[in-house]
Amino acid sequence: MSDALQALIEIAGLRCSFGRSLLSAAPDWTLHLDPDVTAWVVTLHTPVVLHRAGRYWVLHPGGAAILRHGAAMSVGTSAEVHGPPVDDDPLWPRPTGVTVGSVALGPLADEALALPVFLETQPSGSPEPSVVAAAREVDSLSVRWAHAQADALALLVVTTVLRHGPPPVLAADNSLGAVLDVLFDATRAVPVAELLAVTGVSERTLHRRFREATGCSPAQLGRWYRALAVRAALLAGDAPDAVSDRHGYASVSAMRRSLGRVRAPDGHPSPT
Repeated sequence: MSDALQALIEIAGLRCSFGRSLLSAAPDWTLHLDPDVTAWVVTLHTPVVLHRAGRYWVLHPGGAAILRHGAAMSVGTSAEVHGPPVDDDPLWPRPTGVTVGSVALGPLADEALALPVFLETQPSGSPEPSVVAAAREVDSLSVRWAHAQADALALLVVTTVLRHGPPPVLAADNSLGAVLDVLFDATRAVPVAELLAVTGVSERTLHRRFREATGCSPAQLGRWYRALAVRAALLAGDAPDAVSDRHGYASVSAMRRSLGRVRAPDGHPSPT
């Protein structure tokens, strides 16, 4: 059985890349980030200030954050703008303990993950062990062919941030976690009896919890998730008749009618 968060990450087409570990001879610096690319940032030793479109956040040592693309962004030692981090001494490099990278997202990422403009590990101000371990491992990579390993560590950092701040459909009611795992592992409609066996609650209670947490019934939520996979295949260029056949529709027109009836859970953008 897959994990519901992992299922949404796969639908979102998330890919992570290592950027650079920052070195600076000056105590104060500002690195401007590409506004067209979603960024991730880790700091090991000192607090840093993250800026996006006039808003500022302090990222504390041992923490990681994601900054969503679409506006001017930077990371630095303060809210003041300084020169970029530069250290040209190959014999005595001065690491800042700050590492940055990028996150690439597919066309359904907004709907699947509903990323806010800023997301960080929790609780804010407390080191996250897996982030600290990943950042230290990145710093130790100095051999040839290490870039693929650095990208894998970048994925660990980003998925850790997402685990601390999961999409709204997963965060509203933790007691539904096992049910969501079942729904998001299925390529078919899951009978209510199967969901009740996982929760041990009454059908009435299950429907009430789903409505309160997601605005959907279990059947509606399952349809939304399965529709994401169908739409992802269509957006990837798969032939509609092959997609409808693979996902069990009677015809392409039946598939399109079904997709037209899908609604997103609360907190997620509506299907387009």
